[in-house]
Amino acid sequence: MSAIVVDPEIQGGVPCLRGTRVPVSSLVECLKGGAPLDEFLRQFPTVTKELAVEALALLSPDCSNDECAVISDPERMSGTPCFLGTRVPFKNLIDYFAHGRALDEFFEDFPTVGREVAIRALDEARY
Repeated sequence: MSAIVVDPEIQGGVPCLRGTRVPVSSLVECLKGGAPLDEFLRQFPTVTKELAVEALALLSPDCSNDECAVISDPERMSGTPCFLGTRVPFKNLIDYFAHGRALDEFFEDFPTVGREVAIRALDEARY
């Protein structure tokens, strides 16, 4: 069973975390704002850490146009989706969130990824 469900009877069909009325966009927005996963979990006590991590793992970058913040090129990193202009996989950011780390920590460890590019990647992510 997927961590993300779309049911017209729940929040009008907005993608939500399984078993809750919490939109996935709430999780993404909280993390984009710089809060660690634990802060989101405090705000939404009906969501477990396991569920949030499972939902994060389902986020995938939308690389369908030339303006994408994440690119997938078979000649670079064997096609692994990476942030534009870097060799840093998008999955690294998701892993940081899953381990309770905040966005600023990601930027400290991966200074080649600009804040604007990372935020745009999260905005473009499909779920």
